[in-house]
Amino acid sequence: LKTWNDTYEKPNFDFDFLKASLPQNINPDKLLTKDIKELIVNLSYIYDLDTLHMSGIVKSAINERGTISAPELRKMARNYYQFDNHGLLPSIIDNSQPEYLRKPEGDNSKRAKMIYDFETISPYNFIKSRSNHAEPTKRDLKLIEDLIIDYGLKPGVVNVLIDYTLKTNDKKLNRSFVETIAGQWQRLKIETVEDAMKVAEKEHKKYKNKMPNKEKYVKLNNSKVPEWFDKSLEKTKTTKEEEE
Repeated sequence: LKTWNDTYEKPNFDFDFLKASLPQNINPDKLLTKDIKELIVNLSYIYDLDTLHMSGIVKSAINERGTISAPELRKMARNYYQFDNHGLLPSIIDNSQPEYLRKPEGDNSKRAKMIYDFETISPYNFIKSRSNHAEPTKRDLKLIEDLIIDYGLKPGVVNVLIDYTLKTNDKKLNRSFVETIAGQWQRLKIETVEDAMKVAEKEHKKYKNKMPNKEKYVKLNNSKVPEWFDKSLEKTKTTKEEEE
């Protein structure tokens, strides 16, 4: 299976072929909304499906209203892949942030270095590094797979979410907490590590401001946040030792 890093450009899909293969009673413009087209591209890439096979899945997912449900399309693509690969899912947790969504080089601040680390390590290796290099549990691996497949989060964004969750939840990956944030980031169309860090900081600050004064005092003095919450990091240059 190819990885996110096999291409420096966003994966392409032949939508002209798909439109030409649709039944005559289907309106392509109504069916292929911007969100559905993006989902088709992502699913075809994740499951390594060519235009012909992906088009067949799309046509099977069309409902009686002549539209497509995103969850149903994801489910059908996943089922097709599993049927064709003896029940297995693709090893997408071993992939790192795609090149076209990475921060340009040139910034030597500590914050930029953290962004680079989130971008260049796979979610599998990232969670392993946060667990004293012990093998992640099947439950945690399944959660990461779901974040990438079902929520469409990019690997680097998943790393930010994992880091934020572990730091603020006593090193536990609570599925309901993680999925609540994942759903928000999916709706906000968060694709880059930098955007994920910014929205996490913003939402955490909003949450603290809503706390009652007494509760706020206790939690603020006992809670931990990721190191990248420190805005001053943007102005801090890395030392030679840190760069090495």
